[in-house]
Amino acid sequence: MQVCNCRQGRDPCTCGKTQTIQSPWFAPKRPPDFFIGRADGRYLLRWYIFRSRLFSIYLHQTLRSDSEVALHDHPWANLSIVLSGGYAEVRRVSIRVDGKIWDIEKQVWCPPGTIIFRRRGTPHRLVLPLDGKSERSCWSLFITFWKHLDPDGKPHWGFHCPKGWKRFDQMVKYDEKTGESLPAFDCDGGIDHG
Repeated sequence: MQVCNCRQGRDPCTCGKTQTIQSPWFAPKRPPDFFIGRADGRYLLRWYIFRSRLFSIYLHQTLRSDSEVALHDHPWANLSIVLSGGYAEVRRVSIRVDGKIWDIEKQVWCPPGTIIFRRRGTPHRLVLPLDGKSERSCWSLFITFWKHLDPDGKPHWGFHCPKGWKRFDQMVKYDEKTGESLPAFDCDGGIDHG
């Protein structure tokens, strides 16, 4: 498989830094069914393995770390099984010090073989390890359970910004023509349409 160290996700990449690496045995031979990020900077590739109303199973290749601006959550309880590469998962936890409660971010390394369960709404973000100057991708199985919808019928998930939670459609644009999901990550003003 041809991989580009610049992680810009072009197919084929024109940066001149491509190298051939051996794909994991489980890597699909077909293109992904879904992706997040612009064509010139993919964040995540997703292959559908099984989908139903009760639960779904996806294969993910995460190409970049989540933004440091805000933790995000999901509209379903979910389970991640790290297959290769590994990542650090950052979560917000509350601790008590001298009678006061403090919210801090805790980072836990998740090597291959790690199983991570998250309740619906659990704030977290993924941090990929560096391999030289670029991030090393991670492969995982992502299993989702019953999806929670808002009264307007949209999935209930979003970003945990410093001034409070913002629903996904205040933070992410979706391009109907290209299928691109374009994160904006502006916790103060919402989507930057510029």
